[in-house]
Amino acid sequence: MVPLTVVPPPRTRSAPPSLILPGSLRATGISHSYPVGTRRRRRSANPALTGVTVTVAAGETVGLVGRSGSGKSTLLRVLLALERPTAGTIHLGGDRIQPGSARALRSFRRRVQYVPQDPAASLDPRMSVDRLVREPLVCLDVAGNHRNLVRTALDDVGLPASLGAHRVRELSGGQAQRVAIARALVTAPQFLLADEPVSGLDPPRRNRVLDLLAELARERRLGLVFVSHDLHAVARLCNRSIVLHSGQIVETGTTLDLLHRPGHHATRALVEALPVLPA
Repeated sequence: MVPLTVVPPPRTRSAPPSLILPGSLRATGISHSYPVGTRRRRRSANPALTGVTVTVAAGETVGLVGRSGSGKSTLLRVLLALERPTAGTIHLGGDRIQPGSARALRSFRRRVQYVPQDPAASLDPRMSVDRLVREPLVCLDVAGNHRNLVRTALDDVGLPASLGAHRVRELSGGQAQRVAIARALVTAPQFLLADEPVSGLDPPRRNRVLDLLAELARERRLGLVFVSHDLHAVARLCNRSIVLHSGQIVETGTTLDLLHRPGHHATRALVEALPVLPA
């Protein structure tokens, strides 16, 4: 077993199921296959997801881990209503969610926001930081003083208001990732879904972004889904983790239990691939 030194996330007291359900983001029985072949002769490829059920409560931090090709990104796209599953349902509280028009999904997009893996590639390089952070407020028709909301969002992620006139290409990797987080936070969402958000950062910046996400989740009672193959990063942030392998959930439990007592061979492989951290 690889020696591990991790910073355990703060423990949170679980609410009774009757209290969790109304404010939860739930995927139930999700299966999904991508079609291949020509339009006339379509056939399904190997399934990307098979019978996956996940519930994330308000204020809960959940790691979604697995190697490349395990189905993590597909599940995230389904949870974001960007992909229509072959089978299964998505609910936010009591509302069933499925892909549709921007207008139909406006309320959902305010409540569930996305933090990308590579902000430099996903954020428009022609726009200033202020415009990038303000854009969701305009597109989702959020009420209030947009200028003040943008400044508050930048302050919440530790960025000065003076950075608002800069373009993404003028920022460091850590600053660009904080802009992406500010952009996600500006609509005051209930849930953040983050796809490998620290994979391109050096260790000091990586740890600062992880600590920022943990603090924001705790203070705002955000439900957080953190997608990664790095169990060290997940352990720093998430109380609970779900292991995906070949499109199926093969193990779930507290992140520290999975790190120290992995049961499935896919979990053991993730642990064995971790670098040894200094004491």
